[in-house]
Amino acid sequence: MTYSEKIGNNLKTARKLKNLTQSDVAKRLGILQPAYARFESGKFQLSYEQIKEICDYLEITPDFLFGYVDEYGEKIH
Repeated sequence: MTYSEKIGNNLKTARKLKNLTQSDVAKRLGILQPAYARFESGKFQLSYEQIKEICDYLEITPDFLFGYVDEYGEKIH
């Protein structure tokens, strides 16, 4: 699994924990759903601005997004 795919999986997990659709998050980012889906699949990488916006919207930390902590904030070994 690539690092982009790992981030995409964490992004998908965070979105689902908030009961949001890909379209909901895409709308918040000002992009179309197919473009957002590419982030979750690891095909496209997020910009710094998108990382901040997604973390704010999904109420997660970059540490969760990058896989350093789980959804409870516990460090992943």
